[in-house]
Amino acid sequence: MAKKANKQQDINTRFDSFVATTKEATKAANDFVLESTDDAFKVALKRTSDWQAVGEKALQGGLKLAANQQDLMFDTLDVFKTQIKKGQKRFSSLFSNN
Repeated sequence: MAKKANKQQDINTRFDSFVATTKEATKAANDFVLESTDDAFKVALKRTSDWQAVGEKALQGGLKLAANQQDLMFDTLDVFKTQIKKGQKRFSSLFSNN
């Protein structure tokens, strides 16, 4: 009976040691994952902030470009309108003399 009790106590001791080792390994892994996640999140926020600034500059530049293109288009239409009016007058004067 003493051998059986010693054997049971030895199994319990090994089991307790296994549980303690597993807890320590799990805690270390958990700490590593939390630290890595925190670092990754900080880097992601920084990069997002940087790209947001780049996007804002690009958007502002795009709006300026669109405004310039719009002004150019309206100026071109005004010149075209003037040319058509002059052409209409010339065309009318050519055919009214005949």
